[in-house]
Amino acid sequence: MKNMIDAEALEGQGRKILDASVAASFISGIQGIFFKTGDGEDGYRFQHKLYPLTVITSAAIEADGKRWLHVSLAHQKRIPDYSEIQRVRKHFIGEDKYAVIVFPPKDFYVNLNPNCIHLWHCIDGHPLPEFSGQLKSGERVI
Repeated sequence: MKNMIDAEALEGQGRKILDASVAASFISGIQGIFFKTGDGEDGYRFQHKLYPLTVITSAAIEADGKRWLHVSLAHQKRIPDYSEIQRVRKHFIGEDKYAVIVFPPKDFYVNLNPNCIHLWHCIDGHPLPEFSGQLKSGERVI
């Protein structure tokens, strides 16, 4: 996998690309499910063994000064469904960690693949407020 990122241009925007090993440190339990099909300075590409689901991982220090893990997942002919997103989150980020999908304003859209979903995980802590509440019964609610 060729590094498609212009690291110098991004650093001028307050972003620093991290070594691929940072993204790789989150991966667990993919043996027999995904196999690595490419690697670059900034991340790795994986392919699901049974169907055409591709996953790409990378990590960077973003403009907020925090380290962020980026995981993208895509099919050739359709957008990944919820169960696939959850499965990729489990193996490439972790079930015990927050992951977010960002819907930016239209002027900030990046759409290199119309069948791709992007997950983001803040390595340096949880960046969002806690939106759920807890009932007296202990049940969590929104």
